[in-house]
Amino acid sequence: MSYANPAMQAVNKPCPGGRDGLDIHPAFGADAERLRAAAQFVDQKFLPALKALATCEGGQTCRDPLKDRMTFVDSHQAEFEKHGMCVHAPDDPVFDRECFSPNGTSFVPNLVAAAEEPMACSRPASDYRPYAPRGRWIRTANDSYFTAMTYPEGIPSTLKPTDIHDALWGVVSAVYGGAVHPTAEGYAAMADAALPAVRGVLGLPEPPAVTGQALPPLNPAPAPGPAVAPTQQNAPGPIPRLPRSRATP
Repeated sequence: MSYANPAMQAVNKPCPGGRDGLDIHPAFGADAERLRAAAQFVDQKFLPALKALATCEGGQTCRDPLKDRMTFVDSHQAEFEKHGMCVHAPDDPVFDRECFSPNGTSFVPNLVAAAEEPMACSRPASDYRPYAPRGRWIRTANDSYFTAMTYPEGIPSTLKPTDIHDALWGVVSAVYGGAVHPTAEGYAAMADAALPAVRGVLGLPEPPAVTGQALPPLNPAPAPGPAVAPTQQNAPGPIPRLPRSRATP
């Protein structure tokens, strides 16, 4: 199974480039022409060559094509073309829509002011939701940085920051926190594409359709009744004494 082309915003339409999703660091950016060329190379050369190697196409890459060929899954690639790293959707999380600027102006440029409030939208960075559904199924450098800030213990001790604002940690988390890789939602789409192929290889039958249904509302607990003060009739009385048993000779 392959990754999909990460730089597409629609069918046959690559991302426009710029600093959208990349303005977490001033050195990051995507040149429009180079991005177009890279997306074209992935679609027209890299992915077809990868499939040919896996499936033994052409008869020259495998010693015994009948035994060496692999089952290759690529049905997810067409769907990913509509969910590349530059895609924005109206139902994206509120933080993304308000704070991640397509123009690359997500952060306060003044270093003194940014130390106290870095986001130009004035929202706290903790409002970012790493695993919420999004229009993009590919993590940007911004996504990578904000997601990595939630697991600072997941890297070797030599790369751990001495301070959360350490500049090296910022670059490491933006680059090695999953940038240009699928999101959790993207990996789920890849799994959905792989499952039918796995069933075919293993000879498993198609399972019955899975349906979803909302749970019924929980029955509310009965309201507590009024407290009853003990009366002469229901007040606890003395513990009754049992009669003694009489011993027999």
